[in-house]
Parts: sequence; structure tokens; C-alpha cells
Amino acid sequence: MNTPTRSPLHDALQIEHPRTAWGEANGMPVPHQLDAAAKELELAKTLALADASFLPRIVLKGSGAAALLQSHGIPVPEAILKVAPLENGGLIARTGGSEFFLEDGPE
Repeated sequence: MNTPTRSPLHDALQIEHPRTAWGEANGMPVPHQLDAAAKELELAKTLALADASFLPRIVLKGSGAAALLQSHGIPVPEAILKVAPLENGGLIARTGGSEFFLEDGPE
């Protein structure tokens, strides 16, 4: 049996918010609601945090990485530590001369 991946925050959320409404995203349990909706909306006006560890991600390395990405229509950041958005709401970051980190978006 496959055990779903769990966020590093999962246990802390269960302890701090035992009545959390849980759902699933990409095989990982994720909180849908921690408190009353009205209270969450009010709190989100000053601070909102989201656990995005369920989003698929990949690192590409090597001398042909930039060309491969460009051949698939993916924008390649010009400088190291620069980030560019992806069409689906994700992002691509250049983490080295020929190293790229891509993370899917919430869509």
C-alpha cells in the first residue's frame, strides 16, 4: 500500500488545529480550512500562509538544460537567482549557470 506523502507541517497543523478540514492534492493531505471561514478571511487581510509542498517540482541540470527548456517554450531566466513565471502559475528559477528549478502552479 502506498502511504501518501505528508507535508512537514502536517503534524503541527493537526496538533494546533485538531478540527482542520482536510482534503487531498497530488496524493498529499492538505488543509482546506483551519478555522471558521469568516475568521480566516479576516486574518488573511494581514497575513496568509499556504503550504505549497504538494506542488510538483523538478530540477534540470547540465549544459543542454537551457536549450531543452527553450525548445519547450519555457522562458529561461538570464541570470543566476532570477525567477520567471510560467503560464500555469508556476515558476522557473535559474539556480546556477546551467541549473534550473521549476515548480508547478496551483492551477
